[in-house]
Amino acid sequence: MSLSSKAINIPIAMSRNPVSYINGLTASFATVTTLTLNVGSCSDSLNIIDMVVPAAITINGAAQGVNGIDAAAALTASSIYYVFVIGDSSGFNKPAGLISLSPTAPKLPIGYDCFRMVDIKATNSVPNFILSYTNGQYGDREFIYDAPIIVLTGGADASFTAVSLANVVAPIGTPMVRFIASITPVASTGAGDSITLRPTGSASSGFAILNGGIVSKAQVADLECIAFLDSGSQSVDYALTDGGDAGSLWVKSFTYNV
Repeated sequence: MSLSSKAINIPIAMSRNPVSYINGLTASFATVTTLTLNVGSCSDSLNIIDMVVPAAITINGAAQGVNGIDAAAALTASSIYYVFVIGDSSGFNKPAGLISLSPTAPKLPIGYDCFRMVDIKATNSVPNFILSYTNGQYGDREFIYDAPIIVLTGGADASFTAVSLANVVAPIGTPMVRFIASITPVASTGAGDSITLRPTGSASSGFAILNGGIVSKAQVADLECIAFLDSGSQSVDYALTDGGDAGSLWVKSFTYNV
C-alpha cells in the first residue's frame, strides 16, 4: 500500500463532482491477459467520494487483488468482465483498477471500500481478452468488437425464436445491439423473403427487417435491435418469412451505461 493525498478521495466543501459523474476511465486492450485503465475521474457508485486516476493503470488478468481480478488469479473462458475503479474513503490508498464477473458486487481488496463500474471487456474460449473498443467518455458508452461474434448460423425458423446473446452482450440494462445480418433465400419464390428481429418477449411484429435479394444469394446488412434479459442473459428473437431460407447473425457492438 502507498500513501496518497486525501484530496484525491475526501470531498472538499463545494468542490465535489456532480452526482454520478464520470469522464474517461475507459479500458483498452493491452495484451491477451492485460488491460489498460485510462486516465479520468468519477464519483463512486454511491456518490460518496470522487476517484481520480491521473495516470494509466495496467490491470493484470493473471493476478488477484489490486489492479487484477477480484476473486481468482486467472481469467474465466467465454465470459463478460466488468472493469472497476476502486477507492478508499479514508484517502489512505490511491484509486486502483479491478475486474470482476459481477457488474454490481466486486470483491474489494483489503483497504478499499468504494467502487464504480467503468467499462466492459470479454474473453474467448482460450481464455484471452478479446480485442474490443470503447466508444464514449461519459456515462453512455458502446462496446465494439474488433471482429464481430456470430450468434446464429443458418437459422431456419419461420416463427419468432430466441437467440441467446449470453457472454457476447453484457446482461445489464436494455442495450441497443448492432448486428450484421444475413439471409439467403433458397426457395424459387424466395427473392422477397426477409429476416426480422425483435427484443425477446416483445409483441412487435418486427423491430428490424432485412429483405432477401436474389434466390440463393446472401443479402447482408447492418441491423439494430434492443435486447431484453431472458433467463439471465440478453436475447433477441428472429424469424424468417420462409423456413426454407437461411439466416445468420453476428454481434458488432452494444450500448451500456456506467
